[in-house]
Amino acid sequence: MTTLALYAVVVSGVIATYASTRRLVDAAAARSSAAVLTTLPLYVVHGLLLRDDAITFGGEALAFAGLGVALLAEVPVRERLRFLAVGAAGMALAGEARGLLLGAALPLLSVGRAAALVPSPERSGRALAALTLAAGAAAAALGLLALVERAPPVHPAPTFDAALSGAVHGLFPWSAVLPLVGSALARSASSAPRPGRALRVALALSLGLGYGMVALCTRMGLPVPFVAPAVVAMSVGLTIRDLDLLGGRRGLRASPSAILAALSFAALLVCDAVISPGTALAPFAGLPLTGAAEATLASLVPISTATLALGIVLLCVPRLALSRLVGPGTWLLGWGVASALLLLLGHHAR
Repeated sequence: MTTLALYAVVVSGVIATYASTRRLVDAAAARSSAAVLTTLPLYVVHGLLLRDDAITFGGEALAFAGLGVALLAEVPVRERLRFLAVGAAGMALAGEARGLLLGAALPLLSVGRAAALVPSPERSGRALAALTLAAGAAAAALGLLALVERAPPVHPAPTFDAALSGAVHGLFPWSAVLPLVGSALARSASSAPRPGRALRVALALSLGLGYGMVALCTRMGLPVPFVAPAVVAMSVGLTIRDLDLLGGRRGLRASPSAILAALSFAALLVCDAVISPGTALAPFAGLPLTGAAEATLASLVPISTATLALGIVLLCVPRLALSRLVGPGTWLLGWGVASALLLLLGHHAR
């Protein structure tokens, strides 16, 4: 695949993420999701410089977007078939790069299970959910067999926290807001319309199942980055939208306990970067970096984390932090984008 084709896959992933989120929720969630994805160093830098990651990340985005609209939205049959074709193309791309387990089983099982848990009123929709789950189970079985055959002997085997550290540091800086994401997804799901509610379930399932699959690969001596950054971006984007739309007088506020958890998360990231500077380079693992770039990135991680942490802290004091024109979600998005841009600029240090 040519470089231009790889770039097309990465850009298509962003477009698919925007289009599917807009179809299932609204334009505000779509804009936030696209903004998060295009400022996630793991997606942008890896996607543009590493072949396997470009195909995996773009393919997973296409797969989740296509299956999500086909199974979770109320669409005509012809349109459903078109979105299924998009999902199948994404799974083919991701499967070619990372195998059936990560490339196909992950989106099939997470979206299929969400469609079963939040069933469609149409009989055809419920049947499609069942078929998707069956296909996901078959892909998982075949993928596990292939993984066992490929896995090298590793002694001692990596512990579970190796995958957790890789995922959290690899998704930096947006990983710092994941406690807010979990809280917001759970609290807003009950009041959302059926497509939005099903999407929130699918995102939660995909985050958990995706981490489990990545941990399994790491444990078997085949470490991989978190393969679905588009799912992280959609989850953060929905949280930002919910804080804006439902914040203030109309209901949803950032949970104090979730804010405390997010700040603790951020503090751990800073401590890791100070104690072990190599962890600061996790979003850029596998890339050729100059000595100046490595030193710059190692010093920027605490600054970047502090920038995002400040935005999280100021969610607690809306009168100080927010104006009538900027909602709490947009406020958080702005601080997060600023934090991510620091890292992206640091990557180009010479």
